[in-house]
Amino acid sequence: MPTRCSVMICIAALSKDINSEIAPELGKSIYFFMLDPEMNDMKITNNTSLGAGGALRPNISDLRTARILVRTGVRMLITGGIRKGALEILTNAGVVVVIAEGRIKEILG
Repeated sequence: MPTRCSVMICIAALSKDINSEIAPELGKSIYFFMLDPEMNDMKITNNTSLGAGGALRPNISDLRTARILVRTGVRMLITGGIRKGALEILTNAGVVVVIAEGRIKEILG
């Protein structure tokens, strides 16, 4: 019997607090709120690629972050902004990208 695939939603955040703002850009997100609505589960993880490109190559951080999210199985990303290369990686993998602003608690309802 095939297993059911969970829908993973990722919200890019500036802090671990539920009152945190949504990160203004994917590559500037410090944490990710990872939501699995089917399992009624939420985890907060660090953005391990933060600062990967440094000040001279900020696009590298976006690209690495996008690849990590795809490998993690994210199906939807909510972020304040995203660079073209990272957007292409995500959309080519079937990830829905939503541009939003506000606080994490507003998304969680």
